[in-house]
Amino acid sequence: MDTALDLIQVIVGIATVVGLFFAAWQVLHLIKESRDRDRCEIDGVSVTWETLESPATSDRGGRARWRYEFTITNPGRMPIDNVQCTVAFPVAVQRIRYNGDAEPPSRSITLFQPVIVGGGQRTWTRTLELDFDERSTLADVSASVSFRDITLNAQTNDWPRKIR
Repeated sequence: MDTALDLIQVIVGIATVVGLFFAAWQVLHLIKESRDRDRCEIDGVSVTWETLESPATSDRGGRARWRYEFTITNPGRMPIDNVQCTVAFPVAVQRIRYNGDAEPPSRSITLFQPVIVGGGQRTWTRTLELDFDERSTLADVSASVSFRDITLNAQTNDWPRKIR
């Protein structure tokens, strides 16, 4: 009888150890999945741009105006703050304000938003003027979006993404 009881205790002990290892493996797997999901949410903060209006010809001075829509998207569950986007152009552009005033020529524009909630986005519409003959360079626009994540760590994502 003692031999059978000892054998049962050994089997139960082995099963307990196997169960503990399996549970630990599951916990480690869940932690890794959570970290991967958090990293994807941070890496997924993106800026997109779309041309809303594109001129067919220039004005008398050889200039023309394009209208763009820029959107920053936070795909994560948590808000991000101190969001700043810098859109870089290969040539100097002038922002034309709604009242018609023109800002000085620059190769970049900056967009700012204090907070973007989880799953949210912020959109800006901008009118930009440049030399019509330089319009082909607009294919090389790039942008970077900088922000603080929920743990207050500074993050920056570049679009289009660069090969690392």
